[in-house]
Amino acid sequence: MKFDVSLTYELNNKSVTISQSDSVVNLDFSIVPFENGSMIKLEIDPKKEITLRKATITRKHFYDSNDCFFLNGYQSWTDTKEFLTEEEMKTLDRVPKILMKKYAFDKYGDGWFRKTPKQSGVFYGYTYAYIRRGEYFSLLGSVNDFNSFTVFTYDTRKKISTAEADIDGVVVDKKRTLLEYISVNGSEKEVFDDYRKAFKLPACRGEKMVGFTSWYKYYQDINEKELIEELETSSKIDFKLFQIDDGYETFVGDWLDVDYKKFPSGLKNMTEKIHAKDMLAGVWVAPFVCETNSKIAKQHQDWIVKDEKGKNIFLGSNWSGFYALDLFNPEVEEHVKKSLQFMVKENGFDLLKLDFLYAACFSRKKGMSRGEVMKYGMDMIKKYSSSALLLGCGVPLASAAGTVDYCRIGPDISLEFDDVWFMKHFHRERISTKVTLVNTISRRHLDHFFFLNDPDVFLMRYDRNKLSKKQRSATGIINFLFGSICLTSDTYDEYTAKTKAFYHILNDYIRLQEPRGVIRINDKIFFYMYRGKERVDYIYNMKKGTIEYARL
Repeated sequence: MKFDVSLTYELNNKSVTISQSDSVVNLDFSIVPFENGSMIKLEIDPKKEITLRKATITRKHFYDSNDCFFLNGYQSWTDTKEFLTEEEMKTLDRVPKILMKKYAFDKYGDGWFRKTPKQSGVFYGYTYAYIRRGEYFSLLGSVNDFNSFTVFTYDTRKKISTAEADIDGVVVDKKRTLLEYISVNGSEKEVFDDYRKAFKLPACRGEKMVGFTSWYKYYQDINEKELIEELETSSKIDFKLFQIDDGYETFVGDWLDVDYKKFPSGLKNMTEKIHAKDMLAGVWVAPFVCETNSKIAKQHQDWIVKDEKGKNIFLGSNWSGFYALDLFNPEVEEHVKKSLQFMVKENGFDLLKLDFLYAACFSRKKGMSRGEVMKYGMDMIKKYSSSALLLGCGVPLASAAGTVDYCRIGPDISLEFDDVWFMKHFHRERISTKVTLVNTISRRHLDHFFFLNDPDVFLMRYDRNKLSKKQRSATGIINFLFGSICLTSDTYDEYTAKTKAFYHILNDYIRLQEPRGVIRINDKIFFYMYRGKERVDYIYNMKKGTIEYARL
């Protein structure tokens, strides 16, 4: 097995590319046996301060036309699935520039710093990737993403695979690991068992549970009276969590400014009522961003991340538009601390749903990669959230590993199967039930490994829901079979008798063994599991969003 190593760095404004040590940099490339394969590592030890540009490890790879390629997306919401050889990854090239500027679609994913391949048969992703041939897996899994993100690429046209370190602009003057990953082969269980051994994460703290979240029924239009009514209904069944989502604050970013028109008794009154029903109280917070209309944005312009021209970096059109906060500003860290402790210590929330966390990557500090900056932000959250359970969302998944207890593994679902038609042509982080159900199946490996998987919600109600009856059922089946925190925004009392009966069947699924033999064939995903000694087979139709066959 031959590998080609390449490092590009700058010294005194001169670009240098090497494949072995030179007079400035000691380059150490190693391959050592590891379980069912090898551990591959690239380290540097510079003698002077240098600016890193690119580091890659490339090898020849002979692909088969029947191979399936899995590449983990940049963050929670990025569409992630097994690709067939003839497929092509979605790009932003078709988005008109005027829309790109207005809505900043490139800022939700990695489009602001990386180009997506334009041709079929070329696929890339972050942290871990595999090729599946039947039931045989060849897995690449990074253990270095806290240091710098690892990008894996499979190029069936050039017949190569590449591991690349996301290090452009990083300044170093001492020894540093650029890439470290396993390359292992075997069954699905064997290769992911190997990955667990290599990553060495602590055991997950959370437990499987079912609960209610306000978002998909009320969105930002929530109030104390209606949520107390929802709480009464939720307490009649086996919900363990009641989560207050976005809308309780005056503006996103002003977390201490509760909207008392909506919540006249304050948030602590809500947590006390939730606890009285023997449920955990959860709350939504996006600690690293602020919207343009917020008090923070108006009074603390120096807290906002700027571009090279000194202008605020606009991250998107959510709310009134929003910005990233500079995590290296001591006042911003104090703001994050106060916000999290306000929720946990003053108001008694047990779980924090932490959203839009990828915004941390827009903060930059000399010598630090995006992976290091993201870890800095996640460590900040861990430090100030006391003993609260953490649910990450909108975050590069390796950065959340070992930090959060639960994590979203797909985008927001939509109230129609694939959201409005024109969104299909935009960014990979778009709202879509179609995408999130595939993400939930595709990222199943991370459950009880990086964290416990949050597949977003299941919606089985009839009103305010354009999903078909079979699609609604699929959201429930896939959430309960593949997820560990199963939330809904439905009101149980509004279910029909048949829907209530189906919900109780689903609730039994969360105690079953995990699905096995997951295989994509064209537009269908096949899997099975056991209820005792009885095998249950499923076929999920990716295009229709339905479970076509299930022997129950």
